[in-house]
Amino acid sequence: MMGDKSLFAVCMVDSLFGTASGEDCAVIHTHDGGVTWQEQEAYFLPHGWLVSDYAGIIFENRYQGMMVGSLGLVVETNNGGATWDWVTAPGIGDVNAVVKTGPDTGLIAGQNGAIITFDAETIWD
Repeated sequence: MMGDKSLFAVCMVDSLFGTASGEDCAVIHTHDGGVTWQEQEAYFLPHGWLVSDYAGIIFENRYQGMMVGSLGLVVETNNGGATWDWVTAPGIGDVNAVVKTGPDTGLIAGQNGAIITFDAETIWD
């Protein structure tokens, strides 16, 4: 599966659908409650970046999700992880976690104690 890459976060939306993320942009996905896992393509870094880790992941439902990681990396999906899009995030260095605080709001935790709020218009469009 992922070989020697470490996984740092997992999000299960329900008893069947889940995604895990980790080292060197590793992303795996399950449709059967974790019995089997498939790798997903989520390796797209801005020009000049060599590597990044996905440290946190969250899904709103089976389709809308977000991953955050080192060097300020924030990506989102609106199709269950089939594709991921780069989201511009404030320059806070490494981004370590993402959590939902309401139906359309959440927090991103970053380097040196940085905490950023987001809402449906800024992230989940």
